Amino acid sequence: MMPVLIDISKRYGLSKDLTGLVVAIGNLIPEAATTFNSFTRPNIQMTEFGMATNIGCAAFSITMAPAIAVFFL
Repeated sequence: MMPVLIDISKRYGLSKDLTGLVVAIGNLIPEAATTFNSFTRPNIQMTEFGMATNIGCAAFSITMAPAIAVFFL
């Protein structure tokens, strides 16, 4: 993923700081989306919440992160 990120940052003229921010947001989105989704559902137990966060993060990182990188490349 890093070579793709470097190519994207060069193509759009992003600074190193902004590229780091993109990486941080990319790492945050799966957890934030899964957390929000878990809190909006009634009768969720904390063990289910923790498992949902981990599974959601892994699923997003495996599927969406490469797709988004290819889209911007």
